[in-house]
Amino acid sequence: MVDSSVISIEKNSCVGCKACADVCPRKAITFKCDTEGFWYPNVDKSICNNCGLCVNKCPSTCKVIEENDDRITYAAWNEDQDIRLESTSGGVYYAIASYVLAQNGYLVGSRYSEDFKSAYHCYEENFEGLAGLAGSKYFQSDTAGIYSKTHGLLKTGRLVLFVGSPCQVTALHQFLGREYDNLITVDYICKGVPSPLLHKKKIELYERKEKSQIVFYRDKYDKYAWTDFGELIKFANGKEKFISRWKDDINNCFVERNINIRPSCYYCKNKGANYHSDITIGDFWGVSAVTEHDNKKGVSALVINTTKGQDFIDKSKHYLYLERRTLEEVKNGNPAFSRTAERPSDREAFFEHVNGAGLDSAVKKYAHKSCRRKIIDKKKVLKAKLRKWIPIIKERKVIDWGKFIKYNYFCREVYRDNDAFLVTCKGTVINIEKGSEVNIHGNVFLNYYPCYKWAKQHTLFSVAAGASFTANNRIEIAFGNTVSVSSNATMTMGYLFTGVNTNIVCHHKMDFGNNVMLGRDVCVFDSDYHKIYDERENIINDDKSVTVGDSVWIGARSMILKGSIIDNGAIISANSMVMGNVEGNRVFINKREMRSVGQNVMWMR
Repeated sequence: MVDSSVISIEKNSCVGCKACADVCPRKAITFKCDTEGFWYPNVDKSICNNCGLCVNKCPSTCKVIEENDDRITYAAWNEDQDIRLESTSGGVYYAIASYVLAQNGYLVGSRYSEDFKSAYHCYEENFEGLAGLAGSKYFQSDTAGIYSKTHGLLKTGRLVLFVGSPCQVTALHQFLGREYDNLITVDYICKGVPSPLLHKKKIELYERKEKSQIVFYRDKYDKYAWTDFGELIKFANGKEKFISRWKDDINNCFVERNINIRPSCYYCKNKGANYHSDITIGDFWGVSAVTEHDNKKGVSALVINTTKGQDFIDKSKHYLYLERRTLEEVKNGNPAFSRTAERPSDREAFFEHVNGAGLDSAVKKYAHKSCRRKIIDKKKVLKAKLRKWIPIIKERKVIDWGKFIKYNYFCREVYRDNDAFLVTCKGTVINIEKGSEVNIHGNVFLNYYPCYKWAKQHTLFSVAAGASFTANNRIEIAFGNTVSVSSNATMTMGYLFTGVNTNIVCHHKMDFGNNVMLGRDVCVFDSDYHKIYDERENIINDDKSVTVGDSVWIGARSMILKGSIIDNGAIISANSMVMGNVEGNRVFINKREMRSVGQNVMWMR
């Protein structure tokens, strides 16, 4: 009789999802690890009735999606900057998971075992369990029983967020056999899943060398910046160790050599268009047009694969900063999005060496870096340590160093992050009064214009007593500008840059989002600055706040007046006057009307 069980699936096609055991009605399938540490199904023929259900539900038999290149793509990060900094990249998972929990939903994902030697899929329904599911685990997570559990959660009618590798998500859909409106699936850009056995041996190696048990472990910790991550290890003896990605030969087995991943990963079908999740997330490597602030804190790629996925992001977007990008950018920075890893010819020899002489010896022989590579990586380590100074060093010739030192190190009103500076280029006029507050979370360049660095004009930056100015990202204020915050007023800016001769005068409150561009001769006012009274001497022109959203472009010679709210993605055409609401993702073309308002009015200087 022809074997219709999962045993008939070739080893190179088995992804280790364990869905076959979940779907087997006779519980005839168990798993056994091979010498490489990967688990494979074992069928008890005395129980199996050869029904073929396990094969029919296997991800390797799933229909391939041929075309899906019109997917919406974002550069994204968590709006909570502390969470973003603590996250693997941009903190997108934490944001969408927080939304699900706020909706009384369930989270299904991977967490470490208590000894950090393995990982397994489980579900959580409380915020207390969210942290354990966040963060990358660079080896295969055990999904035994998770598909049945997820099915049970879906039956409650509550929202369920399932996160796993692309093959694990495909396995879930195969197991369920139909769509569920309350299910959101998220996978990640996957190069391959390293061996759980090698991870266990690595943890044991660290404990053996330190002669102490590991009490905390993180596979991807951003010590210097998102792009300069490494392993963070804490031991029971109180010692702490950080292993930079540029010095980690064990990590090199995966990142550079692809030598420790599952055999099926070399033949992975979940590439290019063939993603069965609603959303795919990952590091947005190589992303352009972001600041040094963003490169430090992390940027995630967010690819929307289904309409359901977009609807979900629309509902949870108040947790996220989203900026439209192209799918091609993601592919360029993440080759693993479209291409499978190449299988090294010495892979089998590597695993034999691991099981013989041990992991440390195998890594030294098969993943050891050349002298040239070591020199390159040492330069990258040095660059990571000097990262905060690189933007300053580049502009050293145009900086007024006297003012730079004064306002960054001796001005009590300036509160700045360790890697953020008030960069006073020559020609900057500064007036920061006592009792004001200037918060710098990203580099603020004053009287700075990259295309013309030697301008003779001046820029005025003034913050009056009782006023507050906050820079949440890099800001470039060109020459000939005025940025003024009056007493008791507040101004907040994200990533923003101006053209020349722009005036931003805050008398009440102004908020600028991320990626805001102001053209030449733009004026932004939240007050008339002179009181106007009616015939009963009542003030009729109160100050009103101005709000400018993310990714807004304000054209040259435009005027933004008090009470204006410009939504995300709006473009204000040149010579426009704005007073009121401007809808997002629209081009605003001003039509001025000739009319008079009020009677018997007077104004006062």
